[in-house]
Amino acid sequence: MFQVQVPIGNLPVQLVLLSDGTLVFVRVANISCIIDQAPEGGVGAVFYDDHFLVGNEELWYNTIYRYKDKPDMLKWLQQQTLQEPNVVFG
Repeated sequence: MFQVQVPIGNLPVQLVLLSDGTLVFVRVANISCIIDQAPEGGVGAVFYDDHFLVGNEELWYNTIYRYKDKPDMLKWLQQQTLQEPNVVFG
């Protein structure tokens, strides 16, 4: 199985895309509270140290998600500026 790790803009969170089509969010620094405001008609997010809220969905770090099961998460990800990925084989 391989994975692709992608930094999300300036947030201290990385998106990990797994080869089975699932994804994981990994916190890479301590977070007390960060608010990512929604653009017009978009989805906002609030990040805490142990979890985060995207639209109406509560998500946890280091937890596997299927993007089809989380429509607010998918819409929020589509709004983001993703940086150059790191590919890891394992």
